[in-house]
Amino acid sequence: MGTRLQDLNSHLKIGSGGVRMIGIWGIGGSGKTTLVSSMYMEISQHFEGQCIVDNVREESSKFGLPSLQNKILSTLLKRKVVVQSVMDGQQKIKKMGHPQDERMEIFDACGLHPGIGVKVLMQKGLVTISDGKFDMHDLVQEMGHYIVRGKHPKNPSKHSRVWGEEDIEDMCSREAVMENNKIVAIRFYGESPRFPELVTSLKKLKLLICKCVLRDKYDTKVFEAPTFLSNELPENFQPKKLVILSLHNSLHEEIWKGNKHLPNLKQLNLYDAWNLLSV
Repeated sequence: MGTRLQDLNSHLKIGSGGVRMIGIWGIGGSGKTTLVSSMYMEISQHFEGQCIVDNVREESSKFGLPSLQNKILSTLLKRKVVVQSVMDGQQKIKKMGHPQDERMEIFDACGLHPGIGVKVLMQKGLVTISDGKFDMHDLVQEMGHYIVRGKHPKNPSKHSRVWGEEDIEDMCSREAVMENNKIVAIRFYGESPRFPELVTSLKKLKLLICKCVLRDKYDTKVFEAPTFLSNELPENFQPKKLVILSLHNSLHEEIWKGNKHLPNLKQLNLYDAWNLLSV
């Protein structure tokens, strides 16, 4: 067994990056499963997520492929994942395996030409990509924040991009939410009932990412008050410049009633929308 493990390990080339698939062929009872299980126990510690699936043919014929996809996703992500169909499972696995591709799609949708820009940033040592994840030095990130805040560091309503939860809560808490022609991108992880009013006022909005922070990760019903993710999007939510709309943990049964005129929308990303019936 030791020799076979060494041979298999040499083919896997752990640490070389990328994705590698190895096929093991042999007659029944020749030790294929034992070999794979032993290798899994030896190398799994080198990965952030790991999963081994036994009896694939029997399990898929008995419970269907979505059951196997559900097991893989739930094990790797370390949380409960519900797979509705084979296609749904494929999409979830693709998004989990290619976070870099998803971010590149966002850059491209916003007209930022990532194929050239990201390469230049990497050459200059300003951005790194490891296991499909973008990263940068804290000082570089802080410089970007400083540029965005510009001459109005304490007035987020005059920034082109807003991501700080406290800044957004402050904007929502004001007596009147005024029409805004500055903010083009906003990301909010919270439950402010006035967030819909704020978003509706952003006339040049191109990127909107909204995520509800549930008190219990399996609780999809309890909210203190209606929020941007707990009912249909406002009727006056008409973001004609919107390019990307991403909603996480939404409780919507339908995203909006009737038709929305969104001429520039390129991506509608819905994550963990368990109650969704129609778009």
